Amino acid sequence: MTYFKTNAHGSRVKVTVSKDGNRVIKRRALFVQGQWVPFARSSRPLMNP
Repeated sequence: MTYFKTNAHGSRVKVTVSKDGNRVIKRRALFVQGQWVPFARSSRPLMNP
């Protein structure tokens, strides 16, 4: 399941929710310079996903 939300800075954030057994994994991605950049819990992008 994927949904969009807006963070505190007004940027669009794409959140992908996937279930791994009984765990729910939320992957967030920020739209930066025309591409989706994944990040975890902070707005600093992950350079090695």
